[in-house]
Amino acid sequence: MPRLLVRAVFIALLLPLGADGQQTALPSKEDIAKAIRELASPRFATRERAVASLWHTGRAAEAALYEARAGAELEAARRIDGILEKFKWGIYPDTPADVLASIAKYRAAALDGRQRILKELFDRGAAGYPVVARLIAVEDNEGIRQQLFQPFRKAVELLIPDLLQKRAHGPLEDVLRMRLAGAVESAVRDLAVYLLLTDRIDEALPHYRARAARPGDPQATLILAYLYRAKGDLAGARAVAEKTGNLPLLQTLLYEQGDWKALSQRSDKLGERDGGDEFKAAYHRLAGRTEAFEQIVAALVKAAERKPDNDGTLWWEAKALFLNDRPREALTVLARGPDPGMAFSVLCAQQRFREAFEVLDRAKGRDAKQVLRAEMLRLKALQRLGEKEEVAKVLAAVEKQLEGSRDSDRATELVRILQQSGLEEPAYRHAAALLDRGPPADFHKGMKNAGSAETYASSILGGLFPDQTAHVRHWWAFLRDKQKEASLVTLGRLRDLFAGKVKGDALADLLAGAAKAAGKLPPEERESWLDGVAAVADKASDTGLARKYLEEAVASVGNAASFRKLGDHLIEKKLWKDAAEVLERGVQKYPADAVLRYLGGLALARGGREKEGRERMELARWLPLGEDDRRGDLAAALHKHGLADEARREFEMILKTGRPNSWHTGEAWRRLHNYAAQAKDYLRAAACWERFYLRVLEAGSMFVEDEAYVLVPHRAHWLRARGLLAAKDLGGAWKEAQICLTLLPGNADVPILFVPELVKRGQKERADELFTKVADIYERVSKDYPRDAAAHNSLGWLAARCRRQLDRGLAHARKAVELEPANAGYLDTLAEVHFQRGDQAEAIRLMRRCLELTPDRDYYQRQLKRFQAGDPLTEVIE
Repeated sequence: MPRLLVRAVFIALLLPLGADGQQTALPSKEDIAKAIRELASPRFATRERAVASLWHTGRAAEAALYEARAGAELEAARRIDGILEKFKWGIYPDTPADVLASIAKYRAAALDGRQRILKELFDRGAAGYPVVARLIAVEDNEGIRQQLFQPFRKAVELLIPDLLQKRAHGPLEDVLRMRLAGAVESAVRDLAVYLLLTDRIDEALPHYRARAARPGDPQATLILAYLYRAKGDLAGARAVAEKTGNLPLLQTLLYEQGDWKALSQRSDKLGERDGGDEFKAAYHRLAGRTEAFEQIVAALVKAAERKPDNDGTLWWEAKALFLNDRPREALTVLARGPDPGMAFSVLCAQQRFREAFEVLDRAKGRDAKQVLRAEMLRLKALQRLGEKEEVAKVLAAVEKQLEGSRDSDRATELVRILQQSGLEEPAYRHAAALLDRGPPADFHKGMKNAGSAETYASSILGGLFPDQTAHVRHWWAFLRDKQKEASLVTLGRLRDLFAGKVKGDALADLLAGAAKAAGKLPPEERESWLDGVAAVADKASDTGLARKYLEEAVASVGNAASFRKLGDHLIEKKLWKDAAEVLERGVQKYPADAVLRYLGGLALARGGREKEGRERMELARWLPLGEDDRRGDLAAALHKHGLADEARREFEMILKTGRPNSWHTGEAWRRLHNYAAQAKDYLRAAACWERFYLRVLEAGSMFVEDEAYVLVPHRAHWLRARGLLAAKDLGGAWKEAQICLTLLPGNADVPILFVPELVKRGQKERADELFTKVADIYERVSKDYPRDAAAHNSLGWLAARCRRQLDRGLAHARKAVELEPANAGYLDTLAEVHFQRGDQAEAIRLMRRCLELTPDRDYYQRQLKRFQAGDPLTEVIE
């Protein structure tokens, strides 16, 4: 008898049998561990029995065998290799004889023959998938793996959604492993999500550690790193990247870890994405390497100095300096730039209004093209400061300049500035004049006249109705066709419509006509237009009409967005049964849509069908796999419906499994910062915020509003100051507070937080100095611009919260309310000052007035209860 056959028979005889002659249940984890230890036994029979047991255990022993192989002694390693060699080829004790025959043919075949055999196995369905995945993975050459996978690549892509919806986890895992042969990063992320959701990452790690240990398999390294990342072990992922020299991956992981010291130390090795001085400055700063940081700051300043005056790229260096806490140097750089906007906005945010106006004057003197831009910026600031007479003069001058101007961008920008500034009447008047005039002849050259006119009108209307940009152009066209009236009258109708002032029969007739007009549009535009019709009904609190037109969008367009919007509406109205029915119809049409699936499950659960609803919600979490855009949509939808914990879980998954440095990972950092801040985990919030905003340092990234260049970094330091203070680290917190005041010198929150703490620690002089430093800024602004209600209010609030100079605070709080008597925030400040002065009755009266103005604001309810309790030493609950 041949030796191999004798060995096979011997092993078979060693397999444990039950009383009925059948093999017993598979061994437990403890049994597997014992068998692995016995592979090194000095007794031959024991070793052979261990081999037989492990072979019989099959797949259940595989992970443990890979784990044990790394440190096994020679004899045990040889035996483990013998078992794993079979498993590697998809040969297990229960592998059918015909599949074993196919594997044997495959091993002997050339490339084309192997492709044919793989296709035959794949066509067998679930029974063939694990073998196909194994046989492809055996190939060491990545190019050959791709060729083997190519014949059924499309079939696999079509199969995955179907397997997800059927919850066929076994076959799904097999096809996800097949997709790895395509050598695309998304396949790796999809597998990582699958293993994370099945809680099987630890089980998979030994196999990929063994693969990564072999030379020439970079994909195994990537998979291994992504699996560590998915389980939240960034240190493990980093170790893989360091060992294999995958520098781009290492760089990403260091950033996600927030290991600024490591990034700073290897700044000369940073890749192109993070290799510029702007990122090096950030890494040195956050690592505490002051000398290296100062050198990079000097390099940024010199780079700007080498550029000629009026160079349009000077803001690049300024951006890097602002986001690295150097606003003074950034403003110096901007002084030579062509556009005064960024410097002006930052100085205004810092309460340095006189300097801000000087920037505008210099820009006008240097470049005649900037005169109009400068005056429009001046207009916005003067309105903010309450200088109504000056506003009227500047507005008249600007409108006169624009009368004969061909500068349509400036003309439409004025509409936006007027609306943002609360100058509603002139905003409408100017918009109407522009719409009546129509687009300049050279507006968007190359466009057809109709398209040009529509784009021109949309840009104007978007500035006037910023919250209705998706719908306003349709409403404008509809009302113009219907009424044939002056533009200013039509704009007034739009304002009333969006404010919910049109009601009853007038509203019903108008919406019916609009819906009829929508029916003539292409499906994509029709859905948006009907959504706009429903939105107007919702503004008017007409739930029935809102639902009617959302249902019409579903019936006539039926895209996923229309089902989502109707489902949202029904859930918000707590119509659980109706919502579940609508969303189920959406799922039937769009089975891969995770939002429809989850919200449908939510409606079922809240409607009493808890088990069924939970199952659907859980399935919805699987559908995006590693597609962070789809998971981001799901997370945003959950947040919208108040499911904060569930939304946070999805945002955290994006960080674990999403594309590194993508927009969606950045958005996840931003959202998670909010959740952490709400939970008063300020240090975590600061860390998340930092990782979010530092990506703006990348080339081509920018903030929409210029004041964000100091407001955004300020928030990171403010959050860290609060966290350090809560951790009793006054020195560290004070350091962060000083940076806050460098970025925003007039930030009243800093003294409000620190003054009581300093007093508590016996540092009254330091507390007085801090209070005076900030209070004097608002005193100066209120003297320079006595109609600036915001400055008066800030000084009143500062005095009340710090319990200092309450007479001074009372005078300023009263002035703010005198200037804007219907501003609930200003009334709240005045009430707080009275409360701190011991005038409880007046504080209660004023707070009741706040509630009359804004009855739904919980904060004012809490303030009223606090005032009624009567203890001014209790802290304000924000």
